[in-house]
Amino acid sequence: MVIAFRDAGAGQISTAQAVSSYALLLAKRSGKRTLLFSIRRAEGKPEDFLAKGIAKSKRCGAGIEAVRKLVVAGLVDKKGIYSCTRQVTEELDLLPGSFPAVEERLEKEYAVGLPLVMECLSDCYEFLVCDAGGTGDGLGKGVEKEADLIVKNIGQDPRVLCKFASEEHKNKVFYLFGDYDSESKYNLHNLRRKFNFLDKKNSSVLPRCTQVRDACMDGTLAAFYGQWEDERISGSLHEYGKALGRFEEKVKEMLEGGGARFIYG
Repeated sequence: MVIAFRDAGAGQISTAQAVSSYALLLAKRSGKRTLLFSIRRAEGKPEDFLAKGIAKSKRCGAGIEAVRKLVVAGLVDKKGIYSCTRQVTEELDLLPGSFPAVEERLEKEYAVGLPLVMECLSDCYEFLVCDAGGTGDGLGKGVEKEADLIVKNIGQDPRVLCKFASEEHKNKVFYLFGDYDSESKYNLHNLRRKFNFLDKKNSSVLPRCTQVRDACMDGTLAAFYGQWEDERISGSLHEYGKALGRFEEKVKEMLEGGGARFIYG
């Protein structure tokens, strides 16, 4: 099963933070083998946020380009796939985004190679969670085609919602917003009234949390994650954890509603 996150108003740091946090929670709650990967070729990738958490991994994690080469050579198997990843937690692995430096080669080789790579990854992992970059990213569009659900990270820019009013395949799109409080005219309740394709099932908010952002920026997010359910944590971190849990539950419901296989336990 593939869940793809796309920038759609929010910045890349915000999206990478959301996808990393979600992948950690999904892997823990499901208990299933989960893979987090990114098609970004710039800073702000999930591996940047989880760097210190994977430093002790026994696997070197050569990255997605190594997987593609194995696929092309017809040598891919589970052992080969796992050798290209890095272990973050017991259930979560990370596939670094090591793409070719030459743009022309990237577009040519991954136009065909990306679907094959994702097919092989799906044979090894129950869930694939991808930071699929901005809405104009070509590789991200390739991931979208393979995705069971697309999470569009709107951030705090409701103007971009006008672009999605007539989009197709709304049944596999989830809209994630930034920190809208009750005093804002753009709170989630009013956004749902203004845009009739938004409802309680396909939209949610992740509040801004300085502690989570700090853990992302210094690469300690995976280690920091264990504190989220601790009773001694601050109010803002507790609220973030609860909101993330609600978001994960809604994503699960959407996937099940679309007939996708989403089994916990």
